[in-house]
Amino acid sequence: MLRRLACAVLVATLTVPTISLSGSDQARSIDHIGFEIKGLEGFCKKLEAAGVTFEVPYREVAQLGLKLAFIVDPVGTRIELTEGLARR
Repeated sequence: MLRRLACAVLVATLTVPTISLSGSDQARSIDHIGFEIKGLEGFCKKLEAAGVTFEVPYREVAQLGLKLAFIVDPVGTRIELTEGLARR
């Protein structure tokens, strides 16, 4: 479903955790991946309209000048969507 939507991907990050933050007892080598999206609020609205469920819905973190949301793919990988992180 995500493949049908076009977005500008600027940054991808990988994090190798020492503990699982998802609460799952399954061992994982990647906690989450991240993508910097221009126009994140509109992109999240398109995802919602397409039936995507958000683990953390779109929100603005004014103190950090950052906008973010989290979704989870079908195999359980958390996907962080940000706007403003690339400017840091």
